[in-house]
Amino acid sequence: MLGVEDLLSSSAYRRLRPQVRVRVAETRRARRVRLGPSAVALFENRETVLYQIHEVLRCEGDGPGRARRVLRDYAPIFPRPGELQATAMLDGSNHHETRAVGELLSCPGALRLCVGDQCCGSRVAAPSWGEDDPIRYLRWRPCAAWVRALESAKERVRIELGPPGCVVGVVDPAILRCDLSEG
Repeated sequence: MLGVEDLLSSSAYRRLRPQVRVRVAETRRARRVRLGPSAVALFENRETVLYQIHEVLRCEGDGPGRARRVLRDYAPIFPRPGELQATAMLDGSNHHETRAVGELLSCPGALRLCVGDQCCGSRVAAPSWGEDDPIRYLRWRPCAAWVRALESAKERVRIELGPPGCVVGVVDPAILRCDLSEG
């Protein structure tokens, strides 16, 4: 879990922000996965969530009470030990398709990470603001067999949405291995 002590002061963040933005942009690029034509998932880690928190505080103010509130608001999406976390962002260009994908992502197990014959289904990590909310926070708690399969995986991890076998994307297994060891 994150605490106020994990945050940079506003002056330190202002000073370091240009370098932090470049580093986090590179990190996010490697962690961003297209989920078909209407959604993108960003596999979160400590660095990506801390960056988002610092940016919120930079834009909205960073008094001690505010920092604690923002940390509390972001707690549901912070990666936990032994779990994987992603933010799914829905493309709003086709309202009906966006709504359908959003509803599907909200179903337990709908987005699966598959390594060989081992699949791990998602669950909602934090409630959305409603059916038209373009953001879904997802979490996976892989079983031991899935983790073992990931440890030896040489191919990208398949991402399935909806019926089994419906692959909508792939992710580098090294990213997921790192996230599981970080959490």
